[in-house]
Amino acid sequence: MTTDRRIMFVEQGMIRSNLEDFPYDKVASVKSETGMRSGKLTIFTSGNKAELKDIHPKARVTEIGDYVRARISAGSSTSSPNQQQHRRLRPTAPWSS
Repeated sequence: MTTDRRIMFVEQGMIRSNLEDFPYDKVASVKSETGMRSGKLTIFTSGNKAELKDIHPKARVTEIGDYVRARISAGSSTSSPNQQQHRRLRPTAPWSS
């Protein structure tokens, strides 16, 4: 899930749930990869790395990666680079890591 201030990874399972969030001003880079059936997104911060695998549909990986890159390129600006794109990205498919 993306917001105007951070990217959040939410994993919900039957036994446990996991939430990890990264404010855009702490994100150093993002890597997006797609395979035959799914995608993978990696977020790098100072001292931390989060990998999300098996993202469906795989086209979302590139879309989310591009959005996060635009946010971190904007620096400390509080306005979103594209508010309509932000609204379109909000309902993301469930991710599993």
